[in-house]
Amino acid sequence: MSHVSTIEMKEKYTIPVLKEMCKDMGWIFNENKKTYRAFPNWIGDTNPPPGFTREEMKKNHGKCSHEIEVPGAGYSIGVVEKNNNLHLFYDYWNGGEGLINAIGKTGGKLKQAYSIANTKRELRRKRSRYRERKTKDGWKEIIIEM
Repeated sequence: MSHVSTIEMKEKYTIPVLKEMCKDMGWIFNENKKTYRAFPNWIGDTNPPPGFTREEMKKNHGKCSHEIEVPGAGYSIGVVEKNNNLHLFYDYWNGGEGLINAIGKTGGKLKQAYSIANTKRELRRKRSRYRERKTKDGWKEIIIEM
């Protein structure tokens, strides 16, 4: 059975940053791909993500504007456009078919990757120098060079 959730951020998602995040993570941004991989049917036994109705979820299950493919995962992430906002949908049923390992249990790894890509993009725009490194516990950090 399909359990679809979204990965919400305080900042709005943008296509350029999503593309950069995918490149950094070794994921594939399939622009204009209209479907994402999930369990075939939305069963409706969980609440729909905020801003979406049960009817929308059932009618549009697995449909999107763009797809994020994570190599080795059976399921993928749908980039859904609604009301000039982008929403990231994924199916977490049965561990998301390997997707959960890549994005984190509640999308934490994806959120970090997006924030890093967004920060690097802004630093380049401001012509600031920076470098990246991994911390001992596996997190990435950006060091801004003055």
